[in-house]
Amino acid sequence: MEKLLVFDLDGTLIDSRADLAAAVNTVRAEQGLDLLTVEQVKSFIGNGIRKLVERSFADATVDLPVVLERYRTVYYRQSVVYTNIYPGVKAGLAQLQEAGMVSTVLTNKPGGVSRSILEVLGLLPFFKTVIGAEDGYALKPSSEGLRALMEEHKVDAHSCWMIGDHHTDVMAGMDADVSTCFVSYGFGHTDDLKPTEHFASFSEVVEYFLQS
Repeated sequence: MEKLLVFDLDGTLIDSRADLAAAVNTVRAEQGLDLLTVEQVKSFIGNGIRKLVERSFADATVDLPVVLERYRTVYYRQSVVYTNIYPGVKAGLAQLQEAGMVSTVLTNKPGGVSRSILEVLGLLPFFKTVIGAEDGYALKPSSEGLRALMEEHKVDAHSCWMIGDHHTDVMAGMDADVSTCFVSYGFGHTDDLKPTEHFASFSEVVEYFLQS
């Protein structure tokens, strides 16, 4: 049975902190609010766009639906200005593909903009499926999207791995009974959970799967 690798996006494949923060600060400036640092915005990432906006405007009284819609407009227009691929990701995905492994993406970022970002960065051809928010599945830590990927690619839990930088990735993997790989170079933390493996770089991820 082929191996199914399910990657998170932000903080795992791409460093999108600067673009996310720029969009937040554009809207905050429009609202007459002080700007946030990139590190502040980084701490709000991981539970989807609505939670990101809620946390980024928690210090102010705003019309959340209006601010959320404005954030979407701003971010979708400038989502790949400062965003970079993490070192080793593009070459590593090519190696995994050549080795016959199936790579997919499961992200809490909206699916449409996720696919657009991957395409602009030249990563989309490496993924058989990309599932994001608004694609019909509950957000992580729910395992609903992960289970859908397993069903689509006809693999069982023993042949599937969830790879990400956030405790929601680990929780989704655990709920689906798949092995979990936490990458420490991203935005999040394990929240005292115990993933199957820890990696400090994407190259370590690739080496692990090529040798397993």
